[in-house]
Amino acid sequence: MSRAAPLLCSLCLLASVACEEPLVPAVADSSATVSDSSTVPIGGTVDIIDGFRYYYGVLVEGTLTYYTEFFDEPGDSAAPPVGGRVGVSLHVELRFRRINDYQGVTQKWHADGKSYEILHLRSDGTAMTHKIYQLWNVAGSVFVNIEFLVQRSGVRVHNIWMSYN
Repeated sequence: MSRAAPLLCSLCLLASVACEEPLVPAVADSSATVSDSSTVPIGGTVDIIDGFRYYYGVLVEGTLTYYTEFFDEPGDSAAPPVGGRVGVSLHVELRFRRINDYQGVTQKWHADGKSYEILHLRSDGTAMTHKIYQLWNVAGSVFVNIEFLVQRSGVRVHNIWMSYN
């Protein structure tokens, strides 16, 4: 009987652990979050100063890959949400090349970067953010400034300009 007692206790303990059901963690209501991810082209022209040289009408090509997650404040589901926040992940890859080069020389520059931030939504349900990316292969410090407009339908480039340090 003394040998059977430890064996019986071990079997009971093993049976109690084996019969446990995993608990599902409590999750907040996911109907209040809306997510989207997309890649859109970026294009246009800018002027660049490379040292003492001025380049006008430099072609900008690239992509913006974004991911948004809206955290709406609880409220009436029939009415558009007022307030709230949005998490925005941005990945920008830009290529710059000089067009209409009269000297037959090709100039190319590039800039890129990744970021994530949580923004407060304005009363119209949108948010704005400003990012700065360094332009490489240029004499001196040149930066690409981009303002992004965050909407429920996606993220758009609102404005793009160059700055110098």
